[in-house]
Order: sequence, then C-alpha cells, then structure tokens
Amino acid sequence: IEGEFLSLLPDNVALLICGKVRTLLSDAQIQTGQLLSFDDVFDVLSLCRTTSNFTNFEVAELKEAFRTFDADNSGKIDVLEMVG
Repeated sequence: IEGEFLSLLPDNVALLICGKVRTLLSDAQIQTGQLLSFDDVFDVLSLCRTTSNFTNFEVAELKEAFRTFDADNSGKIDVLEMVG
C-alpha cells in the first residue's frame, strides 16, 4: 500500500480505506491512475457529502433494508414495523 499516511495505519485499516476510496472514485466515474483536477476532487467530495460517505452500493443496500422494514409500503418506517 502506497502513501505516507496509509503506511502509518495497520494493514487491515489501510486496506479498508483504500477500498472505500477506490469505490468512491469509481462511483464518481474516475479511473484509477487518472490525474485529478480540482473539479474531479470537488465531484468526489460532493458525492461523499450527498451520500454521507456511503458508496452507491451501500446506499442501495440501505434502501433495500428500508424496504424490508416498510411492510405497508408507506415510504416511512413505523417503530412497530422495525420490531416486527
């Protein structure tokens, strides 16, 4: 794993961070190895901000979990729906 910051972290944490960053870059349609312009960095940061740092895949998983608890398809989860 390259980079001074990542070399200070335990390997498992560094791998997790690298994986998350790669996924966020992919979600922003930025290729690995591509030089980033200010606009590219801004796009990635904007994506992080709008998804609370979740990847597109994680957002989709959360939506699916929400639908599972939204038994009456109201678009809202009642406490009773959450506890079954």
